[in-house]
Amino acid sequence: MGLTVKALHVGDVILDWSFLLFGYNPGKKTCISINCFLILGAETPILVDAGVRDVSAFTAAMKGYELPDQDIRTILREEGLEPGDIGYIIVTHLDVDHTGKIPLFPNAKVILQRTEMAYQSSYKLHRCPDLPWFVSNPKRVEFIDGEMELFAGIKCVLTTAHTGGHQHVEVQTDAGKAIMVGDTVYDIPMQLEERGGPGIFWPAGNCHNQALLQDELVRLKWEMKRGSLILPTHTYEPFDKYKLGKRRSDKRSDYAGFPTLDWPPKQ
Repeated sequence: MGLTVKALHVGDVILDWSFLLFGYNPGKKTCISINCFLILGAETPILVDAGVRDVSAFTAAMKGYELPDQDIRTILREEGLEPGDIGYIIVTHLDVDHTGKIPLFPNAKVILQRTEMAYQSSYKLHRCPDLPWFVSNPKRVEFIDGEMELFAGIKCVLTTAHTGGHQHVEVQTDAGKAIMVGDTVYDIPMQLEERGGPGIFWPAGNCHNQALLQDELVRLKWEMKRGSLILPTHTYEPFDKYKLGKRRSDKRSDYAGFPTLDWPPKQ
């Protein structure tokens, strides 16, 4: 059996455009998804990221949503899996919307870059309210250092742009390479498809190192041209374009944005 990747739509967030794309449409809101990914075909089912523990954990500038059928356990059961079946959770980074549901998976070993733990432990804004779980469960966490092939066809790649220990997960599926890029990419049209203009790689509004991010965007644009699937945590393409899973909400604004946190936007 070959490796396959499925996208799990576990929530949505309304927030300012400029948080995603630096200086773009400040004061206007858009909506992004919260995605996890399920890798099947390895020796055990593997999750990439685990969503947010509680949508109220976002800052006041954001408004999170989790509909009943966006519960990650519900989605996994549709795939014939129980939480105890997940053997590994690969965490792209330790931000609040990537770590929250890890305690639901009692048998999962958590794979994390060592530099990410150091970065988040010392970060002054305390971006990871779930950090105490990692400190309290050291036997559940397996730290890696840099690029590593975890299983045949499944590789972690250190990409220290969005955070100090962020990583991508590359999977060689029967259909080609799929790259789960976490928060390296917030918007595929603007950052990889040059919607902002020829040769423009729009910087992120929320980023640890913009210079390294630009390098990553160039590399991912090259990967996309070669046919790789680029799978961010916060875009709807995995559902709408690549059909890797079921989209579970209709939230999204166009590029004009809307000037309020209310949903739907006023006409």
